Amino acid sequence: MSEYKIKEFLLNNNKDFKKLFDLHQKCEKELANLSQNSNISAEESINMKIIKKKKLSLKDSMQRMILEQGNKKQL
Repeated sequence: MSEYKIKEFLLNNNKDFKKLFDLHQKCEKELANLSQNSNISAEESINMKIIKKKKLSLKDSMQRMILEQGNKKQL
């Protein structure tokens, strides 16, 4: 099963994965909003770094779940 199909399956069948995905999307939107401003303050810059780290952590968690689900399907 492809990674895309596993992700789709998890989005539809796993509440924890869906929650991680929604939080990841929220981080993306926040970063997009902050990036639109060409005059970013020091506080906004720090906030962007925090959001980027959170977004990466969420992606790592989702990727682990995708791999685990993929391993279950192969057994």
